[in-house]
Amino acid sequence: MAYTSCSLCHMTNTFRKKQAVGVSLLFAAMAAHGEIKVAVDAVDDHRATEKMMSSLGVDLLLSGKEITKINSYKVEIEKAVDDTGKNLINKDRFSSNDDSFSELKKPFGMREAKDDEREVNLRLANPAREAKTISLSGTLFFLNPTADPASSISVKPREHLNQPLDIPALKEAKIKITFKKIEGNTIEYTLSDPSKKFADMEIYDADGKPIERNSWGKNGFAGSQTCSITLKKLPPVFEARLQLVTEKSVIKLPWKLDRVALP
Repeated sequence: MAYTSCSLCHMTNTFRKKQAVGVSLLFAAMAAHGEIKVAVDAVDDHRATEKMMSSLGVDLLLSGKEITKINSYKVEIEKAVDDTGKNLINKDRFSSNDDSFSELKKPFGMREAKDDEREVNLRLANPAREAKTISLSGTLFFLNPTADPASSISVKPREHLNQPLDIPALKEAKIKITFKKIEGNTIEYTLSDPSKKFADMEIYDADGKPIERNSWGKNGFAGSQTCSITLKKLPPVFEARLQLVTEKSVIKLPWKLDRVALP
């Protein structure tokens, strides 16, 4: 059973409580990839008069041995309504529906996460003040480069500084990438990806082992972005593996959660 840690904000009054969530759905994420369990792990509800102070966060807990093989995800929310009928899909630039892939991470909180647990954070609009439950549905997209060798491209950034990558697969996907700076443990590059076919970039050392990153950020939009990756320790010799979205490299997992209790 998953548990919910909730906070409810009415103007200046705030309180927190824990509450069991009786919703836990099991989906087959394609027979070849086993099963992934999807449940509600946490609801963070701040309902206030001022729009800037109000928000609704729902954390989905993903579990199952197959989830350990996946590094990147994106989520599409097709329906999000409270029990008054109010639409909760957030349309701003900070919403969950930004159509880009993100790193899939372990849950972060007071309890220790298991090895086969990952978390997806949904950012929704403010429910009606009188709402007691919400219903959600959508699709999770998981990137699995091993399913399609053509979706992974290896390059050595130091050999291409300030030169646009001249790779047929990138041109075909209408992706433009230029490594601009490598300083300390940080790699900076520009990205143009109008077709949204670029999913992720992972850095590997000379022995082919992945290098853990401390942070990843981007500024701008799909047409023109400045991105940076800061790694735990960047060795003198390394390579970047670019992961592209192809029909074979993406696993689709539909999900649906009905009558999730609000605090």
